[in-house]
Amino acid sequence: MRLSDTEYETLVEKPFNSQVFRVLSSRYCRYVLYLFACSTDRAMTFDELSDGVRRIAAQTDHSGPDDRYEAILIDEALPELATVGAIDYDPRTRTVRYHPQPTLDEYAHHSAYQELPAETVDAGLD
Repeated sequence: MRLSDTEYETLVEKPFNSQVFRVLSSRYCRYVLYLFACSTDRAMTFDELSDGVRRIAAQTDHSGPDDRYEAILIDEALPELATVGAIDYDPRTRTVRYHPQPTLDEYAHHSAYQELPAETVDAGLD
């Protein structure tokens, strides 16, 4: 069965469930999604993003964040999120731009309430 051009474009624009679950299986991808989901900002500097990830990791991991979390963000989490069209990262300006993905955002929102205290999510992860 051959897809029409419109069907193909729709399929490519929306992340497949397997991609969504692969992204959500990475705690650092989840943390990035949590930050953007609880913010009105659609762009952050890498430093703002990494500080936010560090705060979330401190709340969820009793052992604290991985010492390599910035490298993990750059080498793993941000490219994975870019693959599903959720973010663009410009290494020259060190800016991360968020592009909402309804399916991914919905699962991330539910996941945030499972992983973080509800008060934290409701307050915008501050």
